[in-house]
Amino acid sequence: RQLDARSCVVGLSNDGHFELSRAVFLGQVVEQRVVPHGQDGNVVETTFSVDTQWKGERTSRATVRTCGGAGAVCSDHYTFELGQWYVVFAWGHPLRASSCSLTSTREAGASVLAWLRDRPLR
Repeated sequence: RQLDARSCVVGLSNDGHFELSRAVFLGQVVEQRVVPHGQDGNVVETTFSVDTQWKGERTSRATVRTCGGAGAVCSDHYTFELGQWYVVFAWGHPLRASSCSLTSTREAGASVLAWLRDRPLR
């Protein structure tokens, strides 16, 4: 099973979210831009400086797409803010995140970060 931008899996455990994600990391937003994306309208590309990584290709920077930007309306939209820290669960290629995953600010995701501490780092 894989996550995609058009469906939310209800009642999925932390383990389930982790297994379905291609990348899981803690990072700070360092750049954002709105990108036209054909039939899907616009997407926002957010680049993170990666601090800690639990899953995915080892990298110091990761770019994650979310639906929205420039007036697009999305049911699963997640908004990242420049300079903020987030725990990110992303899937796909290129990486995507939404409100359907465990992605959250570092503060709101404290319990998820505590759970991740028991997982090996990448």
